[in-house]
Amino acid sequence: MKSFKARYLRFWKSVAKRSRRFRLYTHSHHGRMLLDMSEPTSRELWAGYMYETKHYALVEDALKTEPADVFYDIGANWGGFSLCAARAGCPRIEAFEPNRKVFGSLAANILLNNFQDRIRAWNIAAGAEDESGYLAIDPRATDVSSLSPERMPEKWVYSDRQDCLIRRVDRFLPVSGKSVFIKIDVEGHEIEVLKGLTEILQANRVRILVETLGNREFDAAAERDYGLKVLKRMGKNIYLANG
Repeated sequence: MKSFKARYLRFWKSVAKRSRRFRLYTHSHHGRMLLDMSEPTSRELWAGYMYETKHYALVEDALKTEPADVFYDIGANWGGFSLCAARAGCPRIEAFEPNRKVFGSLAANILLNNFQDRIRAWNIAAGAEDESGYLAIDPRATDVSSLSPERMPEKWVYSDRQDCLIRRVDRFLPVSGKSVFIKIDVEGHEIEVLKGLTEILQANRVRILVETLGNREFDAAAERDYGLKVLKRMGKNIYLANG
C-alpha cells in the first residue's frame, strides 16, 4: 500500500498535467520558477517533489567553505544548481543545456530570480570536440536526455531527437588561475565532457560533482588521466577534486 505522501504527490501531478501549460511558481528552495506543465519534471516540482537535496546541500556548503570564481553547470536542465550557486554568492555561472524545450525554462528561471548578471545560459552541449550531434530525448522524462543513449538503461525510450551544437568547454569558455566548481549531469556522456575540460583541469583548482550512473570507466579515467581524487560518494554521484 502506497503511503499517503506518495498518493498526494501523484494526485497533484495529475492535476498539473490537466492545468494550463505554463505556471509561475515559488519553490521553497529554488525561488521563482516558470514551470512548463507539458514537461514531466516541471509537473513533479509543482506537485512538491524535492530533487537531489543532499547534492544541493553539498554544493552550497562547498561554495561557502571555499568560494568559486566560476561555476560550470553542464547539463543544467531547468537550472537548479545554477540558481543554487548564484544564491551561494558565485559571481560567474555558465549553464549548458542542449534541450531546447527545457532551455526556455532555464532562461526564464534566471530572469525571474534576477540572476542574469551572474548566470549565462548556453543552448549547447559539452563534449570532447567542437562538432554537431543529436540529443536523444525520452518525452516522458526530459531530464534523462542524452548524447550517448546507447549507454543508458533500457527503461528509457528515446523516441525523439534534436540536433544540437557540441563544444569543448576549455576552448569555448576557458579560464585559468581560478577556483572552479563543475557540476556534470549528462546521462552517459561524462567521459567526453571530461576530455573537453582538460585544459581547465590543468590550469585551475577544480572541484567536480558528477552523476556517473555507476560508470566505472569514468571513475578510472578521472583518477588515471586527470588526477581527480574522490572526496565523497553519494550513490551514483561522486564529488572529486584535483588538489
